[in-house]
Amino acid sequence: MIKGVIFDLGMTLIRFIGDWEASMERGKRSLTAYMLRNKYQFDATRFMEVFGGRLEHSQNLRLKDQIERPTVDLLKVVMTQFGYDEISDDIIEDAMRQFYAESEIYWIPMSASLQVLIELREEGYLLGMISNAGDERNVSRLISKANLEDFFDPLLVSAVERIRKPDVRIFQKVLDLWDLAGEQVVMVGDALDQDILGAQKLGIRHIWLKENVDTLENQQLADEIKPELIAAKLSEVPEMIRKMNQIRE
Repeated sequence: MIKGVIFDLGMTLIRFIGDWEASMERGKRSLTAYMLRNKYQFDATRFMEVFGGRLEHSQNLRLKDQIERPTVDLLKVVMTQFGYDEISDDIIEDAMRQFYAESEIYWIPMSASLQVLIELREEGYLLGMISNAGDERNVSRLISKANLEDFFDPLLVSAVERIRKPDVRIFQKVLDLWDLAGEQVVMVGDALDQDILGAQKLGIRHIWLKENVDTLENQQLADEIKPELIAAKLSEVPEMIRKMNQIRE
C-alpha cells in the first residue's frame, strides 16, 4: 500500500524556460558586482574566472561522488583565495541571492503541480521532497515562487544534507522519518540517474516523469535503468499511484 510520495523539484514540479548558461554568467557578474560594491577589492574578470572554475569543478565532482559542495562554501573559498578570510553571514547570504536571482526568474511551476499536490494530499498521502541543489535558500525561494511551500514534510536539500541523489542515505532519511518501507513510497522525478536510480537501490516504487525529458542521453539511460512506470505528464501521476495500490491489493 502506497502511503507516501517523494517529489523532485527542478523539471518535475517546476521547469526552466531560459538559457541556463547565460543566466549563470549573469549570476556570476551580479555576484561579483555586489562584492565590489561592498568594498572588496579584486580584479572582476579574474574573480569571475576563479569562481566559475570552482563551480564547474564542484559540479563535475558531485556527479561522481554524490557529495554536495554548497555554493556558499565555494564562494568563501574563493574569497579566501583573494585575501578575505572573514566575511559576515549577511554579506554571504546577499551575495548568494544576487547570484541565483538571475536564474530564479526563469523557473516557473509545471501547469499541473498545484493540482497534483492538492489531490494527493486530500487522498491522505504523505508528501516529501528531495532536491539536488547547491543552495538551500535558492530552493526555498523557488518553492515559494511556485506557491508550493506548504506541501512537503520533509523537504531535503542536498546543500544541507551534503549528499545528493542517487545516494541512498538521502532517500533512507525520508523512509525513517515516515517510518515506512520502500515499497510503501513512490519517488517521482525526471532524472533517471538521480531520482529513479536512487529509488531503485532502496526498493522505493518510482515514476519517471518525461514531460521535460527529451535528450538522447536520458533515452539511453532508460534502457539501462528501466523505470517501473513512465508518466508523459505530471497530471498522470495521481492515477498511476492509485493503480499501484489497486495492483498490490
